[in-house]
Amino acid sequence: MFSASAAALPALKDFPVKPSAIDRYAMALRPAVDSSSRCLLYLAYDHPKAPDFADRFTLFVSGCGSGCAEFCVIDRVTGSVFPGFGFNGGPDFEFSRESRLVIVRHTDGMYGESNPYYADCYLWEGDHFRFFGRWVSMYGEAPKGKQIDWRPAASRFSSPSPQTRQPRKPHRRGQRGRPGSFFHPGRSSFDHMDYCAGVSAFHAVALTWIAHTYCTSSSSLDVSGVS
Repeated sequence: MFSASAAALPALKDFPVKPSAIDRYAMALRPAVDSSSRCLLYLAYDHPKAPDFADRFTLFVSGCGSGCAEFCVIDRVTGSVFPGFGFNGGPDFEFSRESRLVIVRHTDGMYGESNPYYADCYLWEGDHFRFFGRWVSMYGEAPKGKQIDWRPAASRFSSPSPQTRQPRKPHRRGQRGRPGSFFHPGRSSFDHMDYCAGVSAFHAVALTWIAHTYCTSSSSLDVSGVS
């Protein structure tokens, strides 16, 4: 039995799952949530495919294009969608169909040589995730392609963050959700995604205004002396 207090970062093989035969892969049943998000939009374009996580599931990852990402889990037998978590700091997800462990490596949003680089571990319990532990290193060691010296994070970092609280039960087609209820109580991990979408929309409006102002100013220049 692997212990979260061990010095070494756990590996996927430490929590094995034996894949089973699935005759037909189900399409994701898009959950109903009172909040628009990029992840929910992407789920609408899901198509049946072979599972890639914990035997019968697909780990569905979507990003906002600015260093944040979130994921959910699709049951390829029933089509049910289960909540996952959202992350900042350019997360990288490690998972396998032969394991129920997910390792998420990410920064705290800063990419300096001495800034922390985290490895958060989550165990799939059949219908929800359980936070298993956090390991930490320095980001400067990550891009060098060498063995990273992971060590258990200090106790004040090892407890689940707001993004790792116990999620509610999954929503199925036809059910009405409440704000923030898809990923966890009180605060939706879609919040950051929606924020990024809002920022992108603001940038688009600002650039349109600048272009319009520039073109208008250019068209009013006195070019009578130009032959």
